[in-house]
Amino acid sequence: MNVVLVTQDDKRLSIPMGFTNCTGQEFCNLVARLDISADLRLALEQIAEFNENNIQELIHHHKSKLHFFNHDVTLVSQFSVNRLERFEQALAAWPGPVSVVIYLTNPHDIYTLIDYFQMDKNIYLYNRVSLTIIKPNYSTDYYLKYPINQLRNIGIKTAPTDYIFVMDADFVPTSRLYHFAFSTLIPLLKQSSHPTAFVVPCVALLESYRGKFPYTIPELRSLFRQGIAYITDPNSGHGPTGTNIFLAHQLYTSLPYYEVCYESQWEPYYIISKNAPLYDERFRNQGGDKQQHAFSLNALGYRFFVLKEHFIYHKDHPKIDWPDGGLRHGQLSKNQFNYFQHYIPEMQSIFGINVRWPRGCSQPLITGQMRDLLGIGIS
Repeated sequence: MNVVLVTQDDKRLSIPMGFTNCTGQEFCNLVARLDISADLRLALEQIAEFNENNIQELIHHHKSKLHFFNHDVTLVSQFSVNRLERFEQALAAWPGPVSVVIYLTNPHDIYTLIDYFQMDKNIYLYNRVSLTIIKPNYSTDYYLKYPINQLRNIGIKTAPTDYIFVMDADFVPTSRLYHFAFSTLIPLLKQSSHPTAFVVPCVALLESYRGKFPYTIPELRSLFRQGIAYITDPNSGHGPTGTNIFLAHQLYTSLPYYEVCYESQWEPYYIISKNAPLYDERFRNQGGDKQQHAFSLNALGYRFFVLKEHFIYHKDHPKIDWPDGGLRHGQLSKNQFNYFQHYIPEMQSIFGINVRWPRGCSQPLITGQMRDLLGIGIS
């Protein structure tokens, strides 16, 4: 925070961080009011100073400069400072509210953040962003296990709207997705008699690709035909999304979406109500974190509808290793919380042995084994 003492004749004195004793000072006797404002640059400098002398976790939330109505949809994401420039593409493509959580993976990351926000254009870029900065406790190695689901939950809780779209920072949405979500999907979510998630298909582009990024389905089809665009995990990870249906010429129905049935290990990105269950924070690093959330929605009877004319994309990259070796350390850990060994048995004990059955799907008899022939639960 930036605190300024203001006298009756509008003289101003900025108060530095720490304790200030005004006793006996003539200026303080003339103070008429305090002006208190959030200053991101000052906050970052204070976090840097805090890092040097304190081993406790620090969470700083910087509110958006803009006001948004509740019936809007917020893009929610989390990342470390090495994704700052990449996420600028997502900000450019999503003109609505955004909630971002930045995790400082080592004590020096705060200085990267300070340098980034020294540029006025970046301060302006984040004017509509609810920004949370987390400095973990660096005194043990536990901070190396990237707390991905905890960060997602913080982003959701600080989102200023009733609807959210949780997306990883490597992805970029098509430029029309926000307006479609605002004008079409929010009314549908409000009117739905069943809990609903609108799935946004995700695709990858070759890392070597230097051409125009796709914004329409015809452009995307062309890149698929050339082998430039593809699905990173066409089996359980993203297979249930029914990408072959999404990429086909849509002649059979006028609806802008189609229904699919849930399958275990599916990890879609979706637009949902903020009242949906949060992510399980026992998952850290990579592995099971998104699968768990879709699993929990299915257990509660959610229906999944895939958008036909909108998508998110990213340029592929080598196998992820979280900053400072968190993924490597986490996967080697014997006590890492596991999707198959721990989470599924726990869910079965709560919801029954058939918890992986597509509970909300309107056509549950069409199963994943028939996907290539018939698609999944299309309605």
